[in-house]
Amino acid sequence: MYSDSDFPINNQTLQQLVRDEAVQQFYNTEMANYLKWNQPWNPLVFEWEVEIFPFVKQNPSFSESDVLNRFQLNITSPDLKLKSNHPDFTEGGRVFTGSTLLSPHAKLKLLDSIKNFLWNLKNEDLQNLGELPVKPDHSRDTVEDYSPTALAIKETEKVAYINELVPLLVSFKEGPIKNAAAHWNTLNEGHYLSQSLGGFNAATLMHKQTLQLPIDDPLGFKEDQLFNQQVKKWVGLENKWAPEPLNPFLPIRSGKIKLLNLRLIDSFGRHVTIKPKGKLAHSHAFPQVLGGALLPPRLPQASRLNLRWLSANHDADLEMNSHPASSPICGWLLPNNLDGNIMVYNQAGFLLGLIHDSGAWLPGPGNEIHLDIEEIQNKHVRKVIKSLQKDSRHFIGLFDQTLEKIDPESFSQHLDLALLMSRPIAIVRASLNLELKRRTAVTQSWDRLTRKVQNDDYDTESFDTVKFPVRLGEPGQFNDGVLGYWKEEPDEDIFYSSLLSKYGSPKENTYINYYNPAKPSISISIQDAPQTFTMLIDPRAKVHLVSGILPVKVIEIPPDQYRLALSRMDITFFTAPLLSPSGTLALNLPVEAGYEWSWISKKEATWSEISQSGTIDKHKVEATFQNGLAIWNELIANKWLDPIDGFTARIVQKDERKKETKSKILSLEKDRIEQLLNKCKIVAPDTSATFRGNSEINEGWLKLSHTEKSKK
Repeated sequence: MYSDSDFPINNQTLQQLVRDEAVQQFYNTEMANYLKWNQPWNPLVFEWEVEIFPFVKQNPSFSESDVLNRFQLNITSPDLKLKSNHPDFTEGGRVFTGSTLLSPHAKLKLLDSIKNFLWNLKNEDLQNLGELPVKPDHSRDTVEDYSPTALAIKETEKVAYINELVPLLVSFKEGPIKNAAAHWNTLNEGHYLSQSLGGFNAATLMHKQTLQLPIDDPLGFKEDQLFNQQVKKWVGLENKWAPEPLNPFLPIRSGKIKLLNLRLIDSFGRHVTIKPKGKLAHSHAFPQVLGGALLPPRLPQASRLNLRWLSANHDADLEMNSHPASSPICGWLLPNNLDGNIMVYNQAGFLLGLIHDSGAWLPGPGNEIHLDIEEIQNKHVRKVIKSLQKDSRHFIGLFDQTLEKIDPESFSQHLDLALLMSRPIAIVRASLNLELKRRTAVTQSWDRLTRKVQNDDYDTESFDTVKFPVRLGEPGQFNDGVLGYWKEEPDEDIFYSSLLSKYGSPKENTYINYYNPAKPSISISIQDAPQTFTMLIDPRAKVHLVSGILPVKVIEIPPDQYRLALSRMDITFFTAPLLSPSGTLALNLPVEAGYEWSWISKKEATWSEISQSGTIDKHKVEATFQNGLAIWNELIANKWLDPIDGFTARIVQKDERKKETKSKILSLEKDRIEQLLNKCKIVAPDTSATFRGNSEINEGWLKLSHTEKSKK
């Protein structure tokens, strides 16, 4: 194939084509006449002829497993790959033809990409190049700088700068910078036109794009004209396609393709035909196979994979919208590796309970009321809890293994979400289906037309029942947040992990299904109803849906749907034994910006909580001192306490109080007051060897929660 031929063509290039034996054999006379023409040759139309060898079908119509039996979705690629190195193609090829207008768009687009790449090179990328050309400074643009005239001037300045820079880049060693500079020169020095095989998809559906007369019958009788007007209304703008009854019907474009002929036609009707010789240059999407190029399965009709978030609180499959009540987040999970349990939160971020490593459902530390699983309002959270109970230890390990492979690109925007224990996992709902833009294509053959007229038979040859493999989640991408999912229909307990199958690993069990390319867990056809899933995701990352027949679908949850819930989450973990001075709780705790530590303990059936800053009740002061009410008022007046309400106050740290106080009551009872305040908060341990008083052993839970200020 003459991929390096220079079109539009000058006399020198035409003489090179004439010296080619293949061209001389067919167009010696015509080419000789072209050389006598003084005007440049301007190719306008590109005609093509290809031959397709479809895959062998077991039945005249398509079957559900035609694609699944031959192709698989590997975890490292968004494309469908053949399972066999020796696919079964039909012996007789089917020829398709078409034409389209040539365009310089590909050249201009590539030049624009190279220009932006070279313009954005930094000084450290251009070391050892000597004196660099002066780069125009556009860093202080104003509104006026974005007018059409100003933008045109900027583009001219960029091109001039790159033209001066490119000769210096020749000294670079092989790499992207040198390649970009070389292609810049090549594209600027030559004329290049390109185009896709226009009309190819229409041809596989037995259509041909052509000019047709409008639907009308001006000379007909009145009743005929009325009928013609109805037909015109029904057809609308769809009369740009003419049926090709003798073409084969390939509603799923797949098989092997060979390029037979290419013809270039200029504005005067002169033409040059190029017969490809040897092997074609194949892209990664069209690998070489048995003397041709592989056509992976594609749908010629306009189609889409529709992946949508579903409202967590509506069972009628209501999609997420701008209303806060339509959030897809049903609840939250937080694995606690230290205690070996999984903490469960509701949609708003409040603790519901925890799943113990034994599978038992227990109330969260500090919860006065034990909430049974069946009392949880959201049924999808109930289902997740029951599934995790069956093997909670294995699920914790699986979550950690998956979260290690997730590194959201927006992490720097959510530093406030970084929690000490682990990363919150959102329980969300989503639906999936495969849609066509218009009505499903039908065969246009004469015999099928007769059957349709007689029996109203809408014949698709069952291609709309063919299932395509789908992968939900891309573990190879750091910005993919999918841990796995459960299918809602049919209702089952199997958790489908996004990680690659272990193929017989001891970690396999009956409740977890790892991804196996040979046996996809999700397959979908055009005819299928929407499938719904309950998913576990890192909400900061995106969700990728890979099908191999369409571009990768990407969706994400807006931060305003989960930011408040994450700020409410409290983390607790069991801590024991803890040795502290009698009557106080001494702990050396790390400082977490925006968070506060507290200690939760339980005596008999009563829970108590002591925080780092500490709070104290009015009745406790009155019970400790005879003049307790007066001391309470003095503590508030001298800023030792910060009142929350009429009965509770926060304890002000020593370094934040007034250095001197004139209160005689506080001066006389200072030591006893400090002892009382220390009992109501977590204090720093005394590292001096004083050995004062007795010590006691404590047992409880440390809790890390947002400060009141950040909660507000």
